[in-house]
Amino acid sequence: MTSQRSVAVVTGASRGAGRGIARALGAAGWRVYLTGRTVEPKDAAAVTDAGGDGIAIRVDHADDASVAALFEQVDAADGRLDL
Repeated sequence: MTSQRSVAVVTGASRGAGRGIARALGAAGWRVYLTGRTVEPKDAAAVTDAGGDGIAIRVDHADDASVAALFEQVDAADGRLDL
């Protein structure tokens, strides 16, 4: 399955600037993979409610295998990454 929406990965999306960036991209209609150690489904729901497609994935960005798995998931689902 590939998305017709623009696709972004936002790190630290459960708080602060990352949260704001994720929601702004959602409001612009993007599919947003929200990542972080504490990201929750409610964070993704806020992006979806704003008009985008939010997908929450817990990722420890200090763990290379975890980061690789994230990008494999994005590639399998969307076939591309725009931001």
